[in-house]
Amino acid sequence: MMSWLWIYITLMEWVGIVLVVKALGDEQYHIEPKKAGVYFLGNMLYYAAFMYFGLPQICSVIGYVLLYAYIYWCYHDGIVKTLAMCVMGLIILGVVELLLSQGVYYFVPLDLADGWLEAISSTLLVVVSALLSKLKIYRLMGLFERWDVSYFFVAFLSLMIFAPVVVLRAFKELVVAEYFYITVCILVMWFLISKIQKNKIENQLRKKYLESFTEIISQIRRRQHKVKNQFDTAFGMYRLYDNYDELVAKQKEFLGRIWDYELPTDAIVLEEPAVVALIYEKINEAIEEGIEVHTIFSCSMLHRGVSDVIWVQILGTLLDNAIEAEEEFDGQKKMWIEIQEQKGNAGKVSIYIANAYYKKSQDELEQLFEYGYSTKGEGRGIGLYDVKILVHKNKGDLIVQNGQRDGGDCFELWIVI
Repeated sequence: MMSWLWIYITLMEWVGIVLVVKALGDEQYHIEPKKAGVYFLGNMLYYAAFMYFGLPQICSVIGYVLLYAYIYWCYHDGIVKTLAMCVMGLIILGVVELLLSQGVYYFVPLDLADGWLEAISSTLLVVVSALLSKLKIYRLMGLFERWDVSYFFVAFLSLMIFAPVVVLRAFKELVVAEYFYITVCILVMWFLISKIQKNKIENQLRKKYLESFTEIISQIRRRQHKVKNQFDTAFGMYRLYDNYDELVAKQKEFLGRIWDYELPTDAIVLEEPAVVALIYEKINEAIEEGIEVHTIFSCSMLHRGVSDVIWVQILGTLLDNAIEAEEEFDGQKKMWIEIQEQKGNAGKVSIYIANAYYKKSQDELEQLFEYGYSTKGEGRGIGLYDVKILVHKNKGDLIVQNGQRDGGDCFELWIVI
């Protein structure tokens, strides 16, 4: 094969994997020429050494190490997710390359000079990879839990199986049927472990909020005793005040303080048990932190096409962030939580969460929902990004902006889903 043709094929394969890696990353990610260029030079040196110096096949693992290093350099993500993205990228590119090469061999005359069929196939590979980079296949990476041991095992095992398969196919020592069979087996393995992990996460969430229900029942029992004592106190005030007007004023003041302290009961209308438990838990947490909470709940969250697990993930993350923000706020601490039916669309729920905070630019607000962005240090900044992904996955809309409530600045967020 002519050296320039070999360089062209290598370049096309490099462009293909770079585009697939981009597609598997965040939609906000853009290819950085410097990093991509370093990866290309590393690949060229590796292929040159492999082709011209007769390195043993075991050295082919260097190519996967280079890909892993490139992905880690681009995303600065954890070891497990980087490995999973590496494996997923290889599988996607391998399947696409297999299908395209077989199509080229079928439709293009076989009497072309050596290397031209591969050159045509690699060119088509870049075209398809460019199309894939426009699709939201990064959602495939949401199938696994970041630090779960089972996913680390599956990703590592997949790489150990798939790496020699690609090498054998490249040296034409593996027929198409065998290649396809092994690839399908790996994909099925990933699918099954994803289903297992999804059920595991759902069970963990349900267990957590079953504990919240138990706490709510305990709160109700405590409130029964407290209400009795409060009424006894209000009734006993008549012994302290001879003046009727003064007695009424003191009783109103006392009962007003009780009302301000009590948890709202209107969350029951939401009907979704896990959501009701979560709302009560977070409101109670906010009150204990000295935050004034205002609520409006006026619709059921059942039969909305969204599972209780998704509701809990979205609301739990947003309320946790609002409470954390109020803990840092020096002014009067306030939160607003409103869940109502969307006006003009009876099938959708409108969620409004606001908290008193310092005014920020719109760019700063939107940056909060970018992957990895955080003001809390390394390893944070994932929750709000996950909320955005969950909302979009369930065909919802998310709006964030500055607002004004009770004469002060606040952070406002709407979700319609």
